[in-house]
Amino acid sequence: MQALQPHALRDESYLVEAEAARALGRTRQPAAFDVLVDLLERPSWADVVRAGAIDGLAALRDERALPHLSARTRYGHPPRARRAATMALPKLASDRKTREAIELLLDDGDPLLRLDAVRALGELGDGKARPALRDRLETDLDARVRRRIREVVRDLAEPKRASDALRDELEKLQGEHQELKSRLTKLEARLEPPATASTGKAKGRPRKGKRT
Repeated sequence: MQALQPHALRDESYLVEAEAARALGRTRQPAAFDVLVDLLERPSWADVVRAGAIDGLAALRDERALPHLSARTRYGHPPRARRAATMALPKLASDRKTREAIELLLDDGDPLLRLDAVRALGELGDGKARPALRDRLETDLDARVRRRIREVVRDLAEPKRASDALRDELEKLQGEHQELKSRLTKLEARLEPPATASTGKAKGRPRKGKRT
C-alpha cells in the first residue's frame, strides 16, 4: 500500500493515479479507505481519477463507502462518476435499500446511466427488481437500454430454471446408474460358471458297470 499511495495522490499522469487508486482498493487494507475518499474530490481529465477512486472503494469492500457512493449517483455529480458509483453499489451491498436506490436510476435522463443501472441490478441478482425493469422496458426509448433490460430480466429468472434443469439431469443420471447396475447384475449372472458336481460324478465321466 505504501508503494501505491504516492502514485494515487500525485502523478504526472491522471491515468496512473486512477489505476493506483484501483490497486489501493484491491489491497483490502482499511487504511486505504481515507485515501480513496479524499480522491473522490480530485478533479481530473474526464474524471478518470474520481472513477478510479470509486472502483477502488468497491474493491475495498468496506461498507463505510456506501454513503459516499450513493451520494455520487445523484444528479449534479459528473456523469462518469455517477456511472461508476452506480456499478459499485452492488459490490458493497445487496439489501432492499440498495436495490431500490438503483431502481430509481432507471428513470434518469442519461441513457448511459440507465444502462448501467440495469447492469447493476443484474449484478445485484435480486429477482424483486424484475417489476421495475419491466415497467422501464415499456417506456424507455433507447434500444440499448431495452435490450439490456430484456437480458437482465431473463438472467434474473435463470437461477430457478437452472436449478430445475440440474435436478432433471440428476434424476436422469440416477436412472441411468440404476439401469447400468441392473444390466451388470444380469451380465454377471450369465458369466458365472455352472456349479460342478461332487467328486466321481462330474459331467461327462463314464460310470463303471456293475460286476456280475
